[in-house]
Amino acid sequence: MKRTKMKEKKEGEVQKEAGLTGFIKKHSQVVVMLLGFAGLFGINFYNTSDLRQDIRELHQDIREVRQESSQNYKALDQKIDENYRALNQRIDKLYERIDGVNQRIDGLYKLISEKKNKEK
Repeated sequence: MKRTKMKEKKEGEVQKEAGLTGFIKKHSQVVVMLLGFAGLFGINFYNTSDLRQDIRELHQDIREVRQESSQNYKALDQKIDENYRALNQRIDKLYERIDGVNQRIDGLYKLISEKKNKEK
Protein backbone atom coordinates (compact mmCIF):
# COMPACT_ATOMS: atom_id res chain seq x y z
CA MET A 1 0.00 0.00 0.00
CA LYS A 2 2.86 2.33 0.79
CA ARG A 3 4.38 1.61 -2.59
CA THR A 4 1.10 2.38 -4.30
CA LYS A 5 0.77 5.68 -2.46
CA MET A 6 4.36 6.58 -3.24
CA LYS A 7 3.86 5.62 -6.86
CA GLU A 8 0.66 7.68 -7.06
CA LYS A 9 2.40 10.57 -5.35
CA LYS A 10 5.28 10.44 -7.84
CA GLU A 11 2.86 10.18 -10.75
CA GLY A 12 0.94 13.17 -9.38
CA GLU A 13 4.12 15.21 -9.14
CA VAL A 14 5.07 14.22 -12.69
CA GLN A 15 1.59 15.17 -13.86
CA LYS A 16 1.78 18.51 -12.03
CA GLU A 17 5.19 19.21 -13.56
CA ALA A 18 3.93 18.15 -16.97
CA GLY A 19 0.85 20.30 -16.43
CA LEU A 20 2.97 23.35 -15.61
CA THR A 21 5.25 22.69 -18.58
CA GLY A 22 2.23 22.13 -20.78
CA PHE A 23 0.66 25.36 -19.55
CA ILE A 24 3.85 27.25 -20.29
CA LYS A 25 4.09 25.69 -23.74
CA LYS A 26 0.44 26.47 -24.49
CA HIS A 27 0.60 29.99 -23.21
CA SER A 28 4.22 30.78 -23.96
CA GLN A 29 3.39 34.13 -25.54
CA VAL A 30 1.44 35.20 -22.46
CA VAL A 31 4.21 34.00 -20.17
CA VAL A 32 6.82 35.83 -22.24
CA MET A 33 4.70 38.99 -22.14
CA LEU A 34 4.26 38.72 -18.38
CA LEU A 35 7.98 38.17 -17.89
CA GLY A 36 8.65 41.10 -20.21
CA PHE A 37 6.31 43.35 -18.23
CA ALA A 38 7.96 42.24 -15.01
CA GLY A 39 11.36 43.04 -16.50
CA LEU A 40 10.18 46.42 -17.76
CA PHE A 41 8.70 47.20 -14.37
CA GLY A 42 12.01 46.33 -12.74
CA ILE A 43 13.93 48.46 -15.23
CA ASN A 44 11.46 51.32 -14.87
CA PHE A 45 11.64 51.10 -11.10
CA TYR A 46 15.43 51.19 -11.30
CA ASN A 47 15.31 54.05 -13.80
CA THR A 48 12.80 55.89 -11.62
CA SER A 49 15.11 55.74 -8.62
CA ASP A 50 17.99 56.88 -10.84
CA LEU A 51 15.77 59.63 -12.21
CA ARG A 52 14.92 60.80 -8.70
CA GLN A 53 18.63 60.99 -7.87
CA ASP A 54 19.29 62.86 -11.13
CA ILE A 55 16.49 65.31 -10.30
CA ARG A 56 17.94 65.90 -6.82
CA GLU A 57 21.36 66.55 -8.34
CA LEU A 58 19.81 68.87 -10.92
CA HIS A 59 18.04 70.85 -8.17
CA GLN A 60 21.32 71.11 -6.29
CA ASP A 61 23.08 72.32 -9.44
CA ILE A 62 20.32 74.89 -9.99
CA ARG A 63 20.73 76.17 -6.41
CA GLU A 64 24.50 76.45 -6.88
CA VAL A 65 24.12 78.27 -10.21
CA ARG A 66 21.57 80.67 -8.71
CA GLN A 67 23.84 81.40 -5.78
CA GLU A 68 26.84 81.86 -8.05
CA SER A 69 24.92 84.09 -10.46
CA SER A 70 23.63 86.15 -7.53
CA GLN A 71 27.19 86.65 -6.32
CA ASN A 72 28.33 87.47 -9.85
CA TYR A 73 25.47 89.94 -10.21
CA LYS A 74 26.43 91.68 -6.97
CA ALA A 75 30.09 91.85 -8.02
CA LEU A 76 29.12 93.12 -11.47
CA ASP A 77 26.79 95.70 -9.94
CA GLN A 78 29.60 96.94 -7.69
CA LYS A 79 31.98 97.12 -10.64
CA ILE A 80 29.42 99.10 -12.66
CA ASP A 81 28.97 101.52 -9.74
CA GLU A 82 32.74 101.99 -9.46
CA ASN A 83 33.09 102.59 -13.19
CA TYR A 84 30.13 104.98 -13.18
CA ARG A 85 31.66 106.99 -10.32
CA ALA A 86 35.05 107.08 -12.07
CA LEU A 87 33.41 108.18 -15.32
CA ASN A 88 31.48 110.93 -13.54
CA GLN A 89 34.72 112.14 -11.92
CA ARG A 90 36.38 112.30 -15.33
CA ILE A 91 33.41 114.19 -16.75
CA ASP A 92 33.55 116.65 -13.83
CA LYS A 93 37.27 117.23 -14.46
CA LEU A 94 36.58 117.82 -18.16
CA TYR A 95 33.87 120.36 -17.27
CA GLU A 96 36.33 122.11 -14.95
CA ARG A 97 38.89 122.28 -17.76
CA ILE A 98 36.24 123.57 -20.17
CA ASP A 99 35.26 126.22 -17.62
CA GLY A 100 38.93 127.22 -17.36
CA VAL A 101 39.23 127.48 -21.14
CA ASN A 102 36.00 129.52 -21.31
CA GLN A 103 37.34 131.89 -18.65
CA ARG A 104 40.53 132.38 -20.66
CA ILE A 105 38.50 133.05 -23.80
CA ASP A 106 36.36 135.56 -21.90
CA GLY A 107 39.54 137.22 -20.62
CA LEU A 108 40.91 137.45 -24.15
CA TYR A 109 37.66 138.97 -25.44
CA LYS A 110 37.83 141.57 -22.64
CA LEU A 111 41.40 142.43 -23.54
CA ILE A 112 40.51 142.71 -27.23
CA SER A 113 37.48 144.89 -26.52
CA GLU A 114 39.49 147.10 -24.12
CA LYS A 115 42.22 147.48 -26.74
CA LYS A 116 39.62 148.46 -29.37
CA ASN A 117 38.08 150.97 -26.95
CA LYS A 118 41.47 152.56 -26.29
CA GLU A 119 42.19 152.88 -30.00
CA LYS A 120 38.99 154.75 -30.60
